[in-house]
Amino acid sequence: MYSGSAPAKKGRLQFNNFMVDKELIRKIVEMKSEKGYTLFDLSKRLDLPVSTIERWLKTSHINKVYARLVKERLGINY
Repeated sequence: MYSGSAPAKKGRLQFNNFMVDKELIRKIVEMKSEKGYTLFDLSKRLDLPVSTIERWLKTSHINKVYARLVKERLGINY
């Protein structure tokens, strides 16, 4: 029987509206390192609190809406 939800893509596990997206987190960390961004710099670019970004980096869990926002504002494609 079809449950109405698509299977998670490789590297992503979904828990309600949150997903484990190690690739996106890796891209954020990579960009932070390459461009010399601090968490404060990222928070200004994303218009989000530093604590939210810290939580993503610690847990690798990111809300689907936030994931889309991060990709758009940081220009991350994969």
